[in-house]
Amino acid sequence: MADEPIDSSTELPEAKEPPLGVQSGRVDSAGRLKLSVEVERFLRGEKLFITSLDDGLTAKIYLVPVWQKNEELLSNDFEDPDGSEDILIRANYWGGRAEVDKEGRVLLPAALRRKMGVEGQQVVMTHRDQTITAYSLPYWEERNQGASQDFATKVRAKKLKGLRV
Repeated sequence: MADEPIDSSTELPEAKEPPLGVQSGRVDSAGRLKLSVEVERFLRGEKLFITSLDDGLTAKIYLVPVWQKNEELLSNDFEDPDGSEDILIRANYWGGRAEVDKEGRVLLPAALRRKMGVEGQQVVMTHRDQTITAYSLPYWEERNQGASQDFATKVRAKKLKGLRV
């Protein structure tokens, strides 16, 4: 049973045009994240699950079907069921459902926004794999600084693997 494939018959929604590059937003005092136009366009009309998979450093904004695929993968993990259960426990601790309101905002779960320290602050958003990641500005600057270390070497290595530069 441990080698049984995960049921991939559940189709993900057709991907909308994802936002590219860095997007900025702001969290108001009530914990609502005002989305950039591109991010709002990507998420509008979708049911969302907002959580953190890095213990509150960033907020992940998932389309519900994308998150459900994660849950399915973790629920069917027979090699490390305890680790998968821990991930689900933490994701649920930080998480909550959301939708984009008519003013282009989503409500960040209270525990998550407090841990991130973003109430009344600017955030930076990026997209990858049908998921939006929101960073506090200080954490984004730290990650960006770290990413710049040996950047040319990293690009050359990926170019050898087919990255178009």
